[in-house]
Amino acid sequence: MKYGCSTDAVLYKVYMFRVLITEDDKTLFESYRTAIRMAFEGMVSVEHAGNGMIALEKVSSNIERYEVVVMDLNMPIMDGVEASKKLRDAGYRNPILVHSALQFRHFKGEVVGNLFSGFSHKNKGVKGLIKVLIELAPHLRPYLAKEFAIDKGRP
Repeated sequence: MKYGCSTDAVLYKVYMFRVLITEDDKTLFESYRTAIRMAFEGMVSVEHAGNGMIALEKVSSNIERYEVVVMDLNMPIMDGVEASKKLRDAGYRNPILVHSALQFRHFKGEVVGNLFSGFSHKNKGVKGLIKVLIELAPHLRPYLAKEFAIDKGRP
């Protein structure tokens, strides 16, 4: 994102936090991106990967670029579990958050703790996703807009 000024210099917006959302439904991704940007008052950069293979390419090109990868599980080309395993094998150590319509109980054991850092069910909507992002990145809490406050008052 560029911001012009009165001189020929160009200022670049500095984001506090970068999130990669891996979601094959583009409309759903756009709604998440819009809500997350509004919720954190522009302090979060949200990028898109349409499947696990694209997420792997984006993260592998700069392993520390994203503070959190949000991963749908049921996607074409490369599903979320396979992509997450490959991300971990490539050295990605930051949180991977499952955001899926599948039931969490299917993923306890093998993957939880070893592979994923948290789970947000799609039925909980964007507020559920934001709640888990706050749990994974508590330093974002002061930037959460009042209208997105979770539970009673600001989280």
